[in-house]
Amino acid sequence: MADPTPYYYIEQEDVEKYLGVALTNNGIAQFDLLNPLLQDMIDQYCNRTWNFENPIVEKFDALTKVGNDLQGNYSFFVQHPPISITPASLTYPLAEGIISVIVGTSPVDLNYVVSYGSFVKLVAAFPSVILANPLGFKMIQITYNSDAAQNVPKPVKMAMVIWMSRLIQTSSDAGKETNKVQAGTVIAQYNADKINGIPDFVASALEPYVLQALDHF
Repeated sequence: MADPTPYYYIEQEDVEKYLGVALTNNGIAQFDLLNPLLQDMIDQYCNRTWNFENPIVEKFDALTKVGNDLQGNYSFFVQHPPISITPASLTYPLAEGIISVIVGTSPVDLNYVVSYGSFVKLVAAFPSVILANPLGFKMIQITYNSDAAQNVPKPVKMAMVIWMSRLIQTSSDAGKETNKVQAGTVIAQYNADKINGIPDFVASALEPYVLQALDHF
């Protein structure tokens, strides 16, 4: 089967509309080079991506070892929030976009599955752990639809358009932005490069969409 068509957060037309000009052949080549690279930097900064398709299948551990005891996990944080608010089945409105939950090989009744947007909660005990996997590693399989699938937020898109435009405009100075110019005896002062490579205005736009790494696994 052929690979799916790549999903890009911005298009050449977005940059041209922002700049009010048509890109030259050189500008188009720069856009084509930078587009996937900047998108990857945004994904890395946010610890997530919008470049995926529904449905999503994720696996989680069923048990956590606490001291010498094992306790069940009943809340599972998904990688591609928010889970769709449109029910996958009208019969189970609390499950919203969750299609199925399987423990081992046993489907869980969706009457006992609740979506909270960023995580899934099981409100009933699941079947006992199979002997072949006594610690329950990756035993919970959750299939769901996400409203984030190929749906980048507008602030993220806008930040990327401005970032791309600035890089293309300043490419003759290796991407450096001038913040001070003196006419006499010609002095040019440039903005300092950012350590993480992402300008402040982009980082500010991305911050609400950053997913914090979970530390309880």
